[in-house]
Amino acid sequence: MAATGRIILASVSAFMLLILLIFASVVIAGASIAHAESSAIGLKVEPDRIERRFGLPPQTGRITLMDDEGLVIREADGASTTVRWDRVREVHQERPDPRLESWLAQGERMWRARIRLERGDVVMAEPLLRELFEQTRGQSHAGARLVAEGLLRCRLVRGEQAGAVLPALEVIRLHRAGIESDAYRALPAVLDEKHELVPALPPVWQAAAGDLALVSELEQYDAQGDAVVAQLALRYRQIAARQAGHVIDAPPARSSAADSAQHPGLQLVQLLVDAHDGDSTRREESRRVMKQQMEQADGWVEAWLRFHLGSSLLEEEGVGRKQRGLVALIHLPARFSGLQPYLAGLALDRAREGAEKLNMNELADRLRVELERNWSNHPIRRTTERGRTRIGSAH
Repeated sequence: MAATGRIILASVSAFMLLILLIFASVVIAGASIAHAESSAIGLKVEPDRIERRFGLPPQTGRITLMDDEGLVIREADGASTTVRWDRVREVHQERPDPRLESWLAQGERMWRARIRLERGDVVMAEPLLRELFEQTRGQSHAGARLVAEGLLRCRLVRGEQAGAVLPALEVIRLHRAGIESDAYRALPAVLDEKHELVPALPPVWQAAAGDLALVSELEQYDAQGDAVVAQLALRYRQIAARQAGHVIDAPPARSSAADSAQHPGLQLVQLLVDAHDGDSTRREESRRVMKQQMEQADGWVEAWLRFHLGSSLLEEEGVGRKQRGLVALIHLPARFSGLQPYLAGLALDRAREGAEKLNMNELADRLRVELERNWSNHPIRRTTERGRTRIGSAH
């Protein structure tokens, strides 16, 4: 009996040990599965952490992507958020990307440039934006839009119209690609969305005689496949070249370019190009359409049309046409000095020059006095660093 008891006891002990082993295996397997599931949804013992700017709370989770635009973080609830670099102050990550330091430095420069510009400090904002524009130009993300629009705003404030053209084209391209930015929302808009043009940047400059820098820059500009923006750059280039005494003929339109001809902004700029064409019939037709459109155009569009109408007439033979050109130009300082100050001052000087050529000396003197008295800060009154007189200025 004693031997039988020992056998039974040994059997029970062996059975209990087997149960314990099975239970331990289940627990270990469960822990392994739980760990695998946690890794699959991006949770770690030490989650990634993003410290954000603008008073935003930090975010924790797993960073799943980093690129030039920003980073994507997946939080514990599975939701993913994209955070632009200008919003990121610090990133805490177990194995950081080797490029992280460079992206963070660029984001800090974007942030500093933005807040400086939003508080009106153009002098401090522009150098940062100029450097950033060389890095982000041609890219397609919200940070690139922030930089291009910021540089555009700085140069418009300073009256650096020629330097504003490439940033403007980038803003238009990014807008057409659906890429927006929440920066500068407290400032007046720079883009007219109906025409997809910058009203404060009419295609006319007081560039120094023979200076083809803008023409060269526009020739090299890459619209990243946007036919409308490419055609717009070409037309701006044609006008800039003509002002410097050169003629650039448009190449035969491709199908994509032909389709883009219905774009309202492109139609407007083409009308301005045609007003100075070498063919007299095309000039006449352009001026006829201009007069027709001015009756119902937005204020800034009317100002653009009147300036090029007046300039076109001044280029014609015949005293009568030239005098009508003077009248069209004088409309601008009389009616649009608040809405289009750059163009109004330029029109005043061009009218002064036209009056001199017509020997209307009294009118020319009055226009010169007006320009000196009320337009002393206009870019037309400046000279280049090399001391050359700008086109349209007194010689």
